[in-house]
Amino acid sequence: MAVIHCPACRKGMKFPDDSPAKKVKCPACGNIFLSTEGVSARSSSRDDDDEPRPRRGGRYDEDEDEDDRPRKRKSSRYDDDEDDDDRPRKRKASRYDDDADDDDRPRKRKSSRYDDDEDDDDGGYSRRSSKKPSKKELQKQFAFVPLSLLLMTIAGWIWVGGAVLLAISAIITWAGANYDEGPKLLSILAGASGLGALLTAATAFGFQIAGPRARGALGLAIALAATMLLHIILSFVAAADRNNAFGPAFGSFNWGTFATTLTAIGNVLFISIAIASPDAGDVFLGILLNLTGIAIGVLYLLYLRSLAMVSGDRNLKTVNMKVCIGFSIACGAIWLLGILFALLLEAIGKESGLDLLYAMWILNYLVIGSIWALVTMVIMKNKAEYSFRY
Repeated sequence: MAVIHCPACRKGMKFPDDSPAKKVKCPACGNIFLSTEGVSARSSSRDDDDEPRPRRGGRYDEDEDEDDRPRKRKSSRYDDDEDDDDRPRKRKASRYDDDADDDDRPRKRKSSRYDDDEDDDDGGYSRRSSKKPSKKELQKQFAFVPLSLLLMTIAGWIWVGGAVLLAISAIITWAGANYDEGPKLLSILAGASGLGALLTAATAFGFQIAGPRARGALGLAIALAATMLLHIILSFVAAADRNNAFGPAFGSFNWGTFATTLTAIGNVLFISIAIASPDAGDVFLGILLNLTGIAIGVLYLLYLRSLAMVSGDRNLKTVNMKVCIGFSIACGAIWLLGILFALLLEAIGKESGLDLLYAMWILNYLVIGSIWALVTMVIMKNKAEYSFRY
């Protein structure tokens, strides 16, 4: 073991041999110094207290006397370091401090695609715009919704029945039966029921205007009412023309026009390609009737989707949107049928033109009946949900 002495008070202390230089604190005066600054001396394994000392009065006695005397401890650079450590320091600012301050400040949350889903769950009311309405407020908004859905359910099944009656009437006429013996009555019944369905749906659309207004529901309700009014006016104009191209003309009044006009463009395409160019006025009127009829179905299904968003029902929202897409595709398929039957007539000969026309009408009426049956069942699903909830 080596013996090193404190530079300040000369107190000796043991230090391991061959040990690297390091800071040492004196147990007597508290001075901190490097081990290399102390006075080293080799010693035996016994302690300093066991080393022989000369007689009294020698230089060792003087050293001991000096050690016993109180001394003013010399300051060193290590003392300054200790004092500095004891003093409170002002922490240096860094870029991390700015980040911490920024984190404490209230931030405006960025909008994302998940906000739409949260808004849908909150009934279509964003937390940033207005609070979610209470259940009492929703009950007030949805007061007329079950009634309007009931009226639309009735109108939907009437349209289904009218399409079936027209299909039966076309089948009987195609089979060669006398028009006055049955097909005439069926066509009049289908037209009268179709007109009743249009008026019933128009009444339902009026109740919808008094319903929910959020998520575009009010705008869709107004658009539906305006479109239905235009469609009814065009239907009366078309029904008064016996020679129109919207369907089989029975008698002096084409009652079939009130039952459905979703076949108008398909019929115009079939006649234009395979038989002859129809009157330009009939074509324009038929296109308007067909498009307004499709618009009524699409707008109504979008309105049902808006109701589901206001109520926060994500399942109904998805179902209504899927049916809306399916309805649009089915209406486009009817147009495609008109083109396919026209090409088929060109292939087999024009002598079969009337037969193919009746076959196309029957197929179109069955497709339309299926479409409205699906839409009506979705309306019933919506009505059951809102009647139970509100």
